[in-house]
Amino acid sequence: MTNNNVLEKSASGWNYFNIDAVSKTTPEPLDFVLPGFVSGTVGSLVGAGGASKSAMALAIAGEICGGSEMVGAKPNPTDKAVSVLVLEDPALATQHRIDSYFHSLNDEQRKNVADGRLQIMPLASQPFDIEKSATLEKLEQIASYSRLIILDTFKKVHNLNENDSGDMGIVLDKLLKIADKNNCAILFLHHMNKGSAVNDTAGEQQSSRGSSVLVDNIRFQAYMKTMSVKDASEYGISEDERKRYVQYGVSKVNLAMHPEPIWFKRVSDPRPEIYGYTLQRVELEKKDKKEKPVAKPAKARKPVAVENNNNMESSNEKFADF
Repeated sequence: MTNNNVLEKSASGWNYFNIDAVSKTTPEPLDFVLPGFVSGTVGSLVGAGGASKSAMALAIAGEICGGSEMVGAKPNPTDKAVSVLVLEDPALATQHRIDSYFHSLNDEQRKNVADGRLQIMPLASQPFDIEKSATLEKLEQIASYSRLIILDTFKKVHNLNENDSGDMGIVLDKLLKIADKNNCAILFLHHMNKGSAVNDTAGEQQSSRGSSVLVDNIRFQAYMKTMSVKDASEYGISEDERKRYVQYGVSKVNLAMHPEPIWFKRVSDPRPEIYGYTLQRVELEKKDKKEKPVAKPAKARKPVAVENNNNMESSNEKFADF
């Protein structure tokens, strides 16, 4: 938050920076919720259907609350909550996702994420429209005690035309005001356009579906993509294994340097009664072009996260033992 000692009120009633006061004061460091994503701003996580956006969202939320390390999220320095609003998936599917995620953690991590700060709200059957005052009031209330709000997915946040710049400007303006007022980061999950999915350009800012306002008016955009045929060839991953790998990266950062992309492997929950999977962070090395591509086990941290809908493969297939 800005120190009020460097602000003065103009004749219009709006504050302005006293330049002399600014020059004599050291500002607080920017508070990064995720690498590149600053508290009090709005960002997005885009990807094609089945690219593990919801799995990564849960992994990020859990990491902030003391779960497994995934993308380098900053541990929550306060008692504020991390709130995940599940607007599309049914409550039972979400329960399987949470169960699978929780099962992948060690005892200390389970204690951390079960202390009440991680709030996952199944709202698919609830009325939700950011144009309605009742929805705005609830979002304001959640933002007042949250460090991060994740909206899964953006298309369920509103009933407007996502290709209309005016409509999308209205939606983002509401989110931006809530984020800034409460110093709460808001991350919405969104689909990428078909061209980017087909042409493997998920890492481009323009991969986001709909109006360019959805990119231009936010300060952070991350992406999830399934490993392409080209990537698989470079890393020596067989075609049978390729779709089990997904990448998290950042395509837009306004207030920091771009973090490096990270590869994950989707690992089925070992329990047959649980329909979910976890994301296991892996280190992949590109193969010498002269070598014949072969699959090689990768070093990985403890698996994390869950997503069981829109996956191209059976969510209960045993990708790996852990």
